[in-house]
Amino acid sequence: MGFWKETKEELYGLKELVYNNSISNEVTIDIFDYLKDKKAQVYIKQRDQWIEGEYLLSIDWYKDNDLMNFIKLDNGQFAFLPNHKMLFGEVPNEFKPYKKARWEWVI
Repeated sequence: MGFWKETKEELYGLKELVYNNSISNEVTIDIFDYLKDKKAQVYIKQRDQWIEGEYLLSIDWYKDNDLMNFIKLDNGQFAFLPNHKMLFGEVPNEFKPYKKARWEWVI
């Protein structure tokens, strides 16, 4: 696996590819067997676009309850995103509609 390839595809900016910076030094790095051979579909919210990629690993900030996935995108770039910004496997490029899980109080 090479780390970069020349491409004529659209490239994304850092703010689109990285959800947030490292929040602490206390991390674990995991490679989940279930995900390692699965295609990942990454949602780029700023452009309302989906792009496919390959799951590489996950970094877990266990004390801060935060986990990000490191994905090699098909255009040659890398993304560092949480689970709620991606889908794994052969699924349609859309999130299922959902209802809020919290109460809204009106006075």
